This record gives sequence, C-alpha cells and structure tokens, in this order.
Amino acid sequence: MKPNIKYIVLILSLMLSIFLAGCMNENTENENNQIVDENKKEVISSSPVEDFSQLTLLESFNYDYDLDGTEEAINLYTSAQKNSDGEMMWDDGQIFKLIIHDDDKIFILFDEYVQLGKINYYVYLENDIFTITVISPRTASFTVTDYVFDKDTNSFLVNRLIEKITDINMLKI
Repeated sequence: MKPNIKYIVLILSLMLSIFLAGCMNENTENENNQIVDENKKEVISSSPVEDFSQLTLLESFNYDYDLDGTEEAINLYTSAQKNSDGEMMWDDGQIFKLIIHDDDKIFILFDEYVQLGKINYYVYLENDIFTITVISPRTASFTVTDYVFDKDTNSFLVNRLIEKITDINMLKI
C-alpha cells in the first residue's frame, strides 16, 4: 500500500508547527505591534510625600487598604483649576493623578496627561485583595488597568487589562 504524499506533508507540517511553537520567545506582540514581555510585571512602590497644592482635588475616598488600623486617602487630582465661582475650567487636556496617601508615603497609581478624555476609578476587594481599577476612555485610546495591592511587598502590582492606543476613534465618552 503506497502512502499518500498529502498526509505525510500534513503530518510533517503539524510536527514542525508544534516544534516551532515550543521554541518561540516568551515575548509577544500585542495588537499595537508593541513587544510585551510576559514575565515582566510593573510594580508601584511607595515614594515620599509631595506637595499637590497646585492641583485640584476631584474626588477622595478613605479606606484602610493595608489593614494597619488607619484609613488612607485615595485622591484623584487634576491640573485643571476652578474659577472664582468654584466651577471647573476644563481644557482639551489636563494631567490626572490618582494617589494613595498613607502617612509619610504615597503611591502614585496614575499620572498622565489626558487629551480629550476622562478618568474613572473603582475601589473594591476581589477575594479579599484590595484592587483599584482605572478606566480611561479618550478620543484616540482606551485603557483599563488594575492596581492590586501586594501585602507581602507593600506595593501595587499593575495589570493592564485593555490597552488600545492606536487606530481608535472614540465615538462616545
């Protein structure tokens, strides 16, 4: 019985594909053609307290995320200022900062210039782990990022869930 050449080529191609997949680099290319190192995790450590008096406080939420018996302030600031009537004077873009104030240190979770967009953040416990999710819709990008508190290292681990930064034309924010 003569073996079918098509089946032999198919089996060899399949074996070659499996072999090459096993030898691939652990880095991947995301949809924006940026190389992402799957093993590299971004970590936000505390830093010394800074002066934020030039910024406008938009929101504040208190919670004892590190369970030390003292509530810490989670503050969202912007570089946009208020007028004499107390109304916000929004520009096409401004800096937004999401900062956790913890006694003599701070954690700067978000610090970006936002052009034609806004910042929303959500504070919650997931399986008793303190998490903040920041959603940033803009006219030309859309990101969703988790900041997860790591009690062992007293830092926040960054998990970028969605990062669409090219070829976006947001129709409604």
